[in-house]
Amino acid sequence: MKYLKSLILCIFVSTILYAQDYPRLNLWTHNEKFSEGDSIIMVKGYVSPELINEYNEICEVRFKENYKTKNESELNENSEKQHLFFIGLSNGFKHIDKFLPSAFKIINDGFAIGPYKFTDSLDVIWMYSNDGKRLFHLGNSMEALRSTFAINIGMEQYTIVHNHKPTHFGNLKR
Repeated sequence: MKYLKSLILCIFVSTILYAQDYPRLNLWTHNEKFSEGDSIIMVKGYVSPELINEYNEICEVRFKENYKTKNESELNENSEKQHLFFIGLSNGFKHIDKFLPSAFKIINDGFAIGPYKFTDSLDVIWMYSNDGKRLFHLGNSMEALRSTFAINIGMEQYTIVHNHKPTHFGNLKR
C-alpha cells in the first residue's frame, strides 16, 4: 500500500509539472530550428585554421552537404536569409552586431549578456537567436572555443562556459 501511495503521488506531481508551460521541456528547440535550415553558412571570424578544420568535420557529420564556410566579408543580402553559424573570437568580427540578439553585446575585452560581463580569456558562449536562424560560438580565446568540445551544450538557448565549466545557461526572453 505504501508503494501504491508513492506511485500515485509521483503520477500526480508529474502530471501537474508537465501540464504547465515548463521551460525545461523546450530543450533542444533552438537546436532543431537551426538544423532545419535549407542552407547553413559557417561564418568565420578570427579563428585558427585548426579549429575551423575541426568544425568542418563536425558540420559535415551534422549538416551533411547542407553547409558552406564563408568569411564574414563574403556575406551578402542573400546570405542573411540563410541560417548563419558564427564561430570565432568575440572581437574577431566587424559587423556581427546586426545579427546578435539584443541582450548580447560584444565589448572591448569580451562579451556581455544582459548586465553580466565575461572578460576572462576562458569565457565562451554558445547561443541561438530566438528565431533559430543564428548560432553563435564566440570565445575570448582559442582555448575557450575549443573547451566546449568536451561539454554537452546546445540544449538551452545559450550556455556560457568559464574555465571549462558551464556557469550560465537558459533561454532569452522574447
